[in-house]
Amino acid sequence: MRGLPPRAPGLLLAALVGVQIGLAAWFLGNRLPGTAAALWGLPLDDAWIHLVYGRGLLESGLPEYNPGQVETGFTSPLQALVAAVAVAISRLGVPVGLALKLLTLACTLPATLLAARLGERLGGAAAGLAAASLLAFSPTWAFASVSGMEVGLCGSLILAAFLAREQDRPLAAGLALALAVLSRPEAALLAPLLALGLGARGVARLLLPPLLLGLAWVGFNLAVTGLPLPATFYVKQGGLDAGGLGTAAQILRSAWPVFGSGVGLLALGIAALAGARRLGLLLAGPLWLAAVAVGRSIGVDDQYYYFLRYFLPVEPILMVGVGLGLARAAQHRLGLLAWLALAVVLVSDLPELGRRRALYAWNCQNIEEMQGGAALFLARNGAAGERVGSVDAGRIRYSSGLPVLDVIGLNNHRITRSAEQRPDLWTDPARVADWMDREGLQWLYLFPYDAPFTYAERDPGRFFEIAWRFEADPYTVAGPSQSLVWLLRRLPPPPPDPTPEG
Repeated sequence: MRGLPPRAPGLLLAALVGVQIGLAAWFLGNRLPGTAAALWGLPLDDAWIHLVYGRGLLESGLPEYNPGQVETGFTSPLQALVAAVAVAISRLGVPVGLALKLLTLACTLPATLLAARLGERLGGAAAGLAAASLLAFSPTWAFASVSGMEVGLCGSLILAAFLAREQDRPLAAGLALALAVLSRPEAALLAPLLALGLGARGVARLLLPPLLLGLAWVGFNLAVTGLPLPATFYVKQGGLDAGGLGTAAQILRSAWPVFGSGVGLLALGIAALAGARRLGLLLAGPLWLAAVAVGRSIGVDDQYYYFLRYFLPVEPILMVGVGLGLARAAQHRLGLLAWLALAVVLVSDLPELGRRRALYAWNCQNIEEMQGGAALFLARNGAAGERVGSVDAGRIRYSSGLPVLDVIGLNNHRITRSAEQRPDLWTDPARVADWMDREGLQWLYLFPYDAPFTYAERDPGRFFEIAWRFEADPYTVAGPSQSLVWLLRRLPPPPPDPTPEG
């Protein structure tokens, strides 16, 4: 930005970090649902799963789901370590959800500084400040920064890897990439892009850290489950679907105003024309987005953070590309239009920030009402030695005090590998009751709309009673079929009929 005094970029960057901290406080202080759930709750049960494993790491040194039961139900070992720190902080009196969110924010803020540094190195101070501004005001990035999830951590590490690569430090780039893979496995896709232009020795130095850490992770998974990848991969992998590309385009146009307005795509095009040096960086975002779109369930719109989060780790690198394009356009006669376009995008972020803030508060409220409510009920009414089967494995395990069998299999690899598949269990109440008896389960937490054995015509009352129920309105975490939850108690079997005398 021409005419700025030497210290102005630094002061502006500090102001942008202040904006992010202010937005985080604004999100956390939202009492729209009538409670302070946005302050001490978490917007996804998956964040509570990390806390379960973090507690296991803190107490035993191993990622235990239930005491003595090591599992691989997490695709972000690095976030599990962050969660372990949050659990340790909570023992000083800080609510554990708030502790995790503050740590997540601390892992997210470096992305702004790294985006500015990387943009400046490639396109000057204006490019860096444009990228940092887009990230600081991003509604989705603000949500992610206090989500308790690994999005911001992974985004910061991806930027660190590309910055080290630009500084001709392939070993440092490889280490950052390795840590990024341990925060989100999709980061492995970026290795070839980071290797562009390196000689054989440089490629070896780049790939050594992710290869060693990746082999260690595979070895751990094999030792625990006999499978090379985390259990979550085998449960959630639904095959490839090219139709997801169109859906993803619609979702991201709505989620990211910079691309919905067309400014982002135009700026990326300008940056691509500026030189091959940026090729790896500019391809990183599209490659990641395409891989997620075709390989995961991504929902139908941008409302659900549960799905949207898989796209977000590359938002910072995309904003660097947009900043490069805007700075390049600003060097021409009509360059003022580039900064006007940036201003329009930042202004259009404001109403979207309000919408994301409302969704955030209701996400936290829904988790507290549903999974949190069931956990509190079990803590008060469950007896020592009882076990719970649950379709949501985080908050209930963390707060109920009872062992939990994850009936989806994400946190119980025996279920994942069993020939007795879950869809058969959900159709016949007698089979479900028999399965619960064999597994030693007294409680079952589920979404009845997704469990046909609970339908009235199948007479589930022969085997179960609804001990606790909750229906959320509004429900913002996932689809409407999960707005109603039941906690079923297994009824004791009726006494056998007396044998008639002969």
